Amino acid sequence: MFYKNSYIIYVQHIDNTFKSQQKNCVSLSLTSSKQRKVKIQNLLNNFLAMEEEVLSALSKDLGKSKTEVYLAEILGVKTEALFAIKNIKKWMKKRRVPTPLSISFTKSWVKPEPKGSVLIISPWNYPIMLCLNPSDCCNCCWEHGNYKAF
Repeated sequence: MFYKNSYIIYVQHIDNTFKSQQKNCVSLSLTSSKQRKVKIQNLLNNFLAMEEEVLSALSKDLGKSKTEVYLAEILGVKTEALFAIKNIKKWMKKRRVPTPLSISFTKSWVKPEPKGSVLIISPWNYPIMLCLNPSDCCNCCWEHGNYKAF
């Protein structure tokens, strides 16, 4: 009985979070590349400020060596964030694409737009990298991220 009640409360919490994010979707889609760069840079700075805590926690909890944690988790997140910061302006640009022959008298382009919310599920073996790397992508793509670690 306890399991069923806690599951219902958890599902209601997810539903409430999802609805609140949908309300903010429009404001997020209006942000500029500079604002998104700042968000990603803040995420990276906060993560790097907690580097020692990450090293000790993953060493203690998962039994990983500090070298493995640094190479797999910290360096992976740092590299991905810097790559996103470098390329976000290019990713946001509207770009021309070839026009089909049937409508050759028009112009065609692709304009990136938000699709909605994203659920990021992080497994136990690489919990930080597999949670924060998709988070960088969510910030680049105007998406809202919901996180669940297993």
